[in-house]
Order: sequence, then structure tokens, then C-alpha cells
Amino acid sequence: MKDGLFKRYIVTFAMTLVMCTVLLGVALLYFSAQNFTGDKELVLRNAAERALVSAREGMVVTEQGYVADERLFEEFSMINEATGATVFLTDAQGNVLVCTEGENCVHNQKVSQRVLEAAARRGSYSSADYLNGFLHNKGSYIYGLPVYVDGLPVAYVFTSLPITPLVSFLLDLLLTFLVSSGAMMICSSAIIFFATKRLTAPLREISRAAEQFGSGDFTARVTVEGYDEIANVAKAFNNMADSLSKFEAQRRNFVASVSHDLRTPMTTIGGYIDGILDGTIPPAQQNYYLQIVSDEVRRLSRLTTSLLDISRMEEGKLSTTIGNYNAWDVLLSVMCSAERRFAEKHINIPDLDVCARFVLCDSDMLYQVLYNLIDNAIKFTPEGGTISVGIEAEGGKTLIRVRNSGDGIAPEELEYIFDRFYKTDKSRGLDKTGTGLGLYIVKNLVQRMGGEIEAESKVGEYTEFILTLRTGTNEKAKQQKVRFPSVPAKSKKITEDTAKAASRSGFSGLFRK
Repeated sequence: MKDGLFKRYIVTFAMTLVMCTVLLGVALLYFSAQNFTGDKELVLRNAAERALVSAREGMVVTEQGYVADERLFEEFSMINEATGATVFLTDAQGNVLVCTEGENCVHNQKVSQRVLEAAARRGSYSSADYLNGFLHNKGSYIYGLPVYVDGLPVAYVFTSLPITPLVSFLLDLLLTFLVSSGAMMICSSAIIFFATKRLTAPLREISRAAEQFGSGDFTARVTVEGYDEIANVAKAFNNMADSLSKFEAQRRNFVASVSHDLRTPMTTIGGYIDGILDGTIPPAQQNYYLQIVSDEVRRLSRLTTSLLDISRMEEGKLSTTIGNYNAWDVLLSVMCSAERRFAEKHINIPDLDVCARFVLCDSDMLYQVLYNLIDNAIKFTPEGGTISVGIEAEGGKTLIRVRNSGDGIAPEELEYIFDRFYKTDKSRGLDKTGTGLGLYIVKNLVQRMGGEIEAESKVGEYTEFILTLRTGTNEKAKQQKVRFPSVPAKSKKITEDTAKAASRSGFSGLFRK
């Protein structure tokens, strides 16, 4: 991270800072030069206008033409002292007549005819010889005005200032800028360095924690500070770490459970088959042990079926067809299929208040959900215990309740019972066939149908599962035929009439108070 993101941040900030500083320096020098030039041009213009007034009054007509009065030099000198600008006067051909430099006048050549024509045509003339000023320590600002008499230009007034002060001004300004910008860059570089280091610290911490995750250590966590985007990433990372840690614990528990659940029936199957093959088990007892082998094979089948169901759900290959179905039809079909198991454990079932309760669901999914809930209830109900079921409407929802007496579930375990691979009966004292996948599958199926499921329990008394589905249309005309897999055809259609008829069957003995 130090050579990667941190380095890129530093280089990016440094380049941005240098570029901004250079652009700021260029802009500062350019606009400062423009302001300096503007000020000098204003001084020259004012001086030229004053000199123009004096020239108009100081031009004398002679036989040779217009000449300058002797007093004109004094007036130009006063302007020079007031403004610092050199003032000189030329005739119409460009010959210098008067110059405030006196004997030191450098205007020993005529002013260019091009300059005179430009001044006459535009009414004024201005120029700045920057190149000579910068390279040869000379050059000047020039401003000129024509002197008209009777509408004709008879002379020209020029004012001049040296351009070298601009060079000194810009050099001083540049030096000041370099010193201040240098101090600014040092301070800002230090701030950027430590700010970037602090900014990328959580990312480095996340990177180290991710490396620990890769090696199988899920205990690493990231320190969360503040409420910005990186803090949100750190929180999300910690939540992911908690989930991974929890999932890893469940996975290990699942591996242990599945290993036991696979090893035990396979050992049993192998032992009994070997006993039959080598004659250890006499022919008279072979059918008994083959029945045990058959039960163990079914147990293995249930395990693989659960794993395949989870795989299909997670891959999104499980289709859902929502329709309007009578929930009592499904529930009674499930209980009919478990009639023998109820009788074997002498389980009491209170009277059922059977009436049409239509829900919006997938009939096959609802059957599987209720089958798993009833199966769990039978497993954890003690001998001679009670299982009660009921369906009731509540607003636009329909609640299906399955309650069984027994030891119940501890409060600290209740929130985890729908997690994948989780088993409350870790000793397998009561649940000898479970894999910790049933309730996870149940929750997923219920959510696919747009419903909810929750559990309530009181230790030593009961456990109750409450399934909530959307209420359907309660009309017999819209009742649909329900399909239930792996259930005898005679049990697939149980309506209110067949429930009443159950009072004359062996099944009715289970529905008692």
C-alpha cells in the first residue's frame, strides 16, 4: 500500500501543487506587468497632453517654417520634473527640436516617418520596447501626440520612460513569490504527506486484515473513526468479517455434523451388508437388518436432497409459481403423512378449527415448509407431548402457527436457528437425523413466497413457529387443486369435508384435547 496508493496520492498532489503554483506565478507576473504598463502609459499620456498645450503656445512661425520658442524647454523641463518622463518635440519631418535631456539627448536621429504617420492617422502613438528592455537593459515606453495648426500636423510631442524599472519590479515580485510559494509548498507538502498517510491508514489496515482472512484467521478487525466514506468501508469490512467468522464457525460445525451424519449410516450400512455377505447375520434376521440399511439410505438421501435444495436456491434455479390455495388443505395433508409418527410417540393434537383460509403461495413450497416445521416439532416433542397447529387471518395477512411442547430453545440461540448449518441439539440427543439445513431452507422458501417466519420459545415449556403469508381470495370457486410431492394420492386433497370425515378414521384419534 505504501508503494502503491500512498505513492500515487503523494505524486498526484505534488504535481497538482507544482502546476497550480507555476500557473499562479505566470498569472501574477503577467497581470502585474500589465498593471505596471498601464500606470506608465497613463503617466506618459498626461505628460504628453500637458506638453501638447505648451507646444501649441510655444511654436513660432519663421521663414524657415515652425520653430520652438526658447521658453518651451523650460516648460518641458517642469513636466519632466513632475512626472519623470523625458519630453521632446520634433518637426513635421521628425527632426528633434527640443528635448529635456539637453546636451545628453540621445535622439540624434530622426523619428521614423512610420511613427509620425501613425500618430497623425490615429491621433496618438504608443509603444513599449520590451525585448530590448529585458535583454539589453534598455528600451522605453513611448507616447506621442501630433501638434496641429490650421488642421495640419506641424510638429509632434513625445514623452518617454525607461522600461528597465519594469524588469526590476518583476524580478522583485518574482523573488517574493518564489520565497512565499516555496514556504507554502513545504508546509502544504508536509500537510499532504501526513493527511494522505492518515487517509490511507484504514486501507492499509483493511489490506492486512484481508491477508489474515486469506490465511484462515477471521479475528482481525479494522478500527473505525469518523463518519466518512472510508469509515463506512471499514464498518462494512467489519460486518463482513463478523459474517465470515460466523459462517466459518457454522461451516466447521456443518462439516462435523455432516461427517458424523455420513460416517454413521455408511458404517452401519457397510457393517450390516458385510454381516449378511459373510454369514454373520443368519438368514432369519437378514430382513430386519436390511430394513435398518434401508432407513439409513433414506437418511443419506434426505441429507443430499437438502444440500441440493440449498444449491438450487443460491443459484436462483428454484422457480416460484404463486397461486391462491387453501392453507388448511396443505397443512392437513402434511399431518396425514405424519400420522404414524404421531402415534408412535403418543403425541396429543388438540381439536382443529378447520375452515377455509386461502393464501397466496407456491403450493409445493408451502408443503415443504410445513413438512419441515411438523417434522421438527415431532423430533423435539417428548413422549406423550402436544403439538398444536392453527391458521388465522390478521388484516391482509394469514398466520400459520405450529407449536410443540418440550424443552424449548434458549434465548441466546433463538436468533440463530434460521442460519445455515446451525443446530441447537449439538449432542444429537433428540435430533439424530438433522443437518442444520431444514430451517435455513424454510426461511428461504418463505421469503420467495413473499412471506415471513419467526420463532418464539419458552425454555422448558414450548417452541412455536409463526409463518405469515399474504391472504388470498376466500372463494371456493377460485380454489385450485394442490399438488404435493411424495404424498399418496388419497392424501393430496383434504378439504373441510374430508377433515370432518377424519372423525371416523384412525387419524381422528390424534386430534384430541
